[in-house]
Amino acid sequence: MADITKLIHHYLRHDKKFPHLWCPGCGNGIVLGALIRAIDDLKYAKDEIVLVSGIGCSGRMSVYVDFNTLHTTHGRALTFATGIKLAKPSLKVIVIMGDGDALAIGGNHFIHAARRNIDDRPDHQQQYFRHDRGPAFPGHAGRNAGHHHGAS
Repeated sequence: MADITKLIHHYLRHDKKFPHLWCPGCGNGIVLGALIRAIDDLKYAKDEIVLVSGIGCSGRMSVYVDFNTLHTTHGRALTFATGIKLAKPSLKVIVIMGDGDALAIGGNHFIHAARRNIDDRPDHQQQYFRHDRGPAFPGHAGRNAGHHHGAS
């Protein structure tokens, strides 16, 4: 097994079923691997990290990692993360949200979390992604952006 694979496996929950549920070509696995490598580079202990996630594909990251995790209600990941950081400031709070969690239903929470500047770390916007042929999504660059499975 390659060294990088061993490193990533060190931070994963071994009781979870793999492979993951993400679609081929999805960037979630790449983001998760980069996040794990950054945590390792920063020498954070697993017990000092809280990974807070919202709903959707990116929200599944909290299921796979062996950290303190919280899978929250839609659009509320930053509010939960704020509460965690205020209750226990020593924790490293990392927030994983898709565009809907951050910019649609969670839009006001995103603005207020930035205003509060409490050292939580929002991560991962899926601006390239949409599930259907319907209306544009938050972060949508235009009508032809964000195709998924051949949507137009």
